[in-house]
Amino acid sequence: MKKIAFFNVAELKKYQDGYILYRYPSDVIRTLGYHENVKGRVKAKLPTMCEMRFHTEETSFQMTFKALDADSHIHLYVEGFQSSSIPLKKGKKEKITFTLHPRFVEHHKDVSDQDGYDIRFIFDNSSRIVCYDVDQEDIVEEKNLPYVLYGSSISQGIGAHDIFHSYAFQLQQRLNVDILNKGLSGSCLLERKAIRYLSSLPCKGYILEIGCNVRGVMETEEFEKRFSYLINTLVKAHPKEPIFVINILDMFENLYKDFKDIPYHQKNLEIIRIIQEKIHKKRKKNLYLISGKNLIENIYGISGDLLHPSDIGHEEMSIKLAKIIKEILKED
Repeated sequence: MKKIAFFNVAELKKYQDGYILYRYPSDVIRTLGYHENVKGRVKAKLPTMCEMRFHTEETSFQMTFKALDADSHIHLYVEGFQSSSIPLKKGKKEKITFTLHPRFVEHHKDVSDQDGYDIRFIFDNSSRIVCYDVDQEDIVEEKNLPYVLYGSSISQGIGAHDIFHSYAFQLQQRLNVDILNKGLSGSCLLERKAIRYLSSLPCKGYILEIGCNVRGVMETEEFEKRFSYLINTLVKAHPKEPIFVINILDMFENLYKDFKDIPYHQKNLEIIRIIQEKIHKKRKKNLYLISGKNLIENIYGISGDLLHPSDIGHEEMSIKLAKIIKEILKED
């Protein structure tokens, strides 16, 4: 059995003779929600940017998967090269043979100085995935320190054609870092247990995309308490690591400025104000506020639902965020 490293996987949940990849621990998932909104209990089980990683000297190998909820895809990366995307049919246990391209095998020494191949299987948003051919005794922890991304459906990649077009995936490519994607579509509600879990993760820093999901769910007073707890907890647990807060609602206020009726307009302004005031009041050197105002500057960077970024918008976000973060950290 290969030594497999799971990345962005908080728990391997036993399912029949395989394992489902959860991005949050089960005890945290059970607590997600606010009043009627309990979407997070579903979204946290989707393997957004989860990965299986291993090293092999074989040029052809087999792995078995099942998509539980909907048709999905398994994406294969080899030595950092996007290699193939294999479709999975809902409910069908499939043993898939992956074969490296002969040209890649022939020229492997031109791109790598090691024997064998570093393999990454990357999963998307569409369905819970069961992985077979996995033994927990052979699972090892991924040791590279990542950034932790927490946010709404925008961070989970909704609006992008596939996970590779999401701003989160492109951002990690542009920053040359790993990102633990803990985005929760429709349910980034800043629950205390979720915050404590996020704060416990060893990491290089945090990227927090905050605001969208609380507008129609809770009063601003409740958001203010939860946002304060988020910032206080992360700063206390990680006093030296950078914490970037993306004030994402700035973006929609900017894009919709010519609209007669902006959804949640007054609530947006209140949440934007709370985020700004709390961060300025905290006065911590490792706490940075990024306005969403200029992350997407053209309305056509938004998809047809007038909320989620399109492929173009996700790419624009990743480019601008990478530039801002590099400037703050004074990196090339």
